[in-house]
Amino acid sequence: MIKLKIGNGDRETDIRFPISENDLYNKLAAIHAINSTDKQQPVTVTGIYWPEEFSVLEGHQVNLDEMNYLAKRLDSFDTQEMDQFLIGISMLEEPSLKNLINLTFNIDHFTLVQDVSNYGKIGRAYVMNTEGAVPANDEDDPKYAALGKRLIDRGLARITAKGLLIYDPFDKLNEVYDGQTFPEYYYDSTLASAEVSYNGHTELLLLPDEELAIKKAIARLGAPSNSDCTFSFYFNYIKNDA
Repeated sequence: MIKLKIGNGDRETDIRFPISENDLYNKLAAIHAINSTDKQQPVTVTGIYWPEEFSVLEGHQVNLDEMNYLAKRLDSFDTQEMDQFLIGISMLEEPSLKNLINLTFNIDHFTLVQDVSNYGKIGRAYVMNTEGAVPANDEDDPKYAALGKRLIDRGLARITAKGLLIYDPFDKLNEVYDGQTFPEYYYDSTLASAEVSYNGHTELLLLPDEELAIKKAIARLGAPSNSDCTFSFYFNYIKNDA
């Protein structure tokens, strides 16, 4: 969840993300941030409620469709993943919404260790985070202690309020979001989905969806109209155990 105060001129409104397209439209219309063609005008972040780390966006104009997508990504995070994301914000050279979205796909670059009682605990936590799994009963494998000591000796560890952070500043993050079309992400369980393609770009639609969401996706593709796009439909079958 993300909660911000958004301003347009001398008008402001509080918005909690994720938010439906229709509710977002109404919020923006209330502060006159929708023009005569129903397009969203630039708005500014004028206040931060949560998370406080988003204070880096205060005073900046933002794309609220990006904010909504980011909030949906964060909704899937557990406490550990959220801590990794929030710590990662402070490591970004430019904390733009584009970079924050890409950060959600790169939290494996930020290892947070709670149990630092020995090198082995540190090394094993690092492998778990960066590789996604470790064998169930190999806590005493000396390779973890060797790795933990190496990470410390290289100066890659620092104490934070959320635990011991292991992060290599020269480790480049992967760019998954190009700033135009949103990466495929299934936020809700749906009966069907569709990939909409135009000029080498693709957007994912979760069906049924709000008409406004579909219009926005086509606009991000740069397509003149939906008839210029290619649609690929997929149906999700729900198993009935009754």
